[in-house]
Amino acid sequence: MGHRARSRTRRNCPSLQEQLVHTTFLEELVFWTVKFEFPQKMVCLLLIMLPDTDYKEALTQAFVLHYSRISMMLERSTDPDTLSNRVVHVSVQLFSNESLAFRMAENLNLLHVMVISLKYMMGKILIQNTLHDADKNFHYVVDCGRQVMKEHCYWPLVSDLNNVLSHRPVAVKFMSDDNLLEMWFTFLAMFQGMNVNQREMTQHVEYEPNTYYAAFSAELEASAYPMWALVSHLIDSSSIDLTKRVLTSCLIALQDWLDAINFTHPHMNDSMQVSFHLPLHRYFSVFMCQAIKHQGLSLQEILPPRDVLTLIMMHPLRVQCFHWFPTFILTITITIISSHLISSHRDMERMSGVTWATISLTPLGISDEFMQPGQRMRD
Repeated sequence: MGHRARSRTRRNCPSLQEQLVHTTFLEELVFWTVKFEFPQKMVCLLLIMLPDTDYKEALTQAFVLHYSRISMMLERSTDPDTLSNRVVHVSVQLFSNESLAFRMAENLNLLHVMVISLKYMMGKILIQNTLHDADKNFHYVVDCGRQVMKEHCYWPLVSDLNNVLSHRPVAVKFMSDDNLLEMWFTFLAMFQGMNVNQREMTQHVEYEPNTYYAAFSAELEASAYPMWALVSHLIDSSSIDLTKRVLTSCLIALQDWLDAINFTHPHMNDSMQVSFHLPLHRYFSVFMCQAIKHQGLSLQEILPPRDVLTLIMMHPLRVQCFHWFPTFILTITITIISSHLISSHRDMERMSGVTWATISLTPLGISDEFMQPGQRMRD
């Protein structure tokens, strides 16, 4: 059903068609602007008449029609930094208008175009994930050594998405569309477990890998920023249904990920590798926290079944126990045991039983030699 819905979206979306037929001179002008990577004089020409309301709407429509082509130019450019700045210089002036952005989302499927463009860009640089047993891991993640990641070629697309999600009507439309949420979490799953670090036990690591910067930057920009843009609109009980939709889609994505990496029980004897990147866990924890702290839901209403919760908790717990976890990554564990979520001592006792029952040094694979200082990580 989801695949048919996505196919129908592509058929009904002019921006995603293989052939784009221009009907106005302005559309032709935008095409050549994209083709020649946004020459400065062309950009100035396009923007000079923005005070005219009719022209601004026509330019925004032409820009959206060519949006998927813009994403292709970004990944192919020999100077992605300059191109990115010029693209955003145009888009920020078009998408900052709430009513205009909403009309583009309604009439030209702008949100679908943005998410599909991001998925397409990242889908071309996927490699097999190596967490746990690589022979049984069928999950694919982005290759952090590729230009798209190192040069932040995705940045203009994410910036535009954050811009439109800052408008409440657009964000509500995003969170109300199950098909769109499914595509978004499929995109985020490409970062889940990326850039696996392997502990080196036999030789000195002469040079630290530089992929860690690309990985952390991507998770922050492409995952965390849109997340906070969405959460900012979920401020009271009137938006509970939206929060539940997001949590449901996120939980499905988490379960699919656990299946893909063949993680079926919480007992891991694998202390030699770790990935810091768990964006699906981040979303699940933050939206759960928002639901309980600001929207009046109880913990029992939104917690997944205990067996699923145990599996979900293990990767964040694993990293925390190893003292490898960066401070800005929010985890499901923090959410569950946080005083913000637990309203009574009885709840604390009950959740402590669920949370800490899964923490065992032996299943986590912690050994004496693991805790020795001076050991370093490599990719």
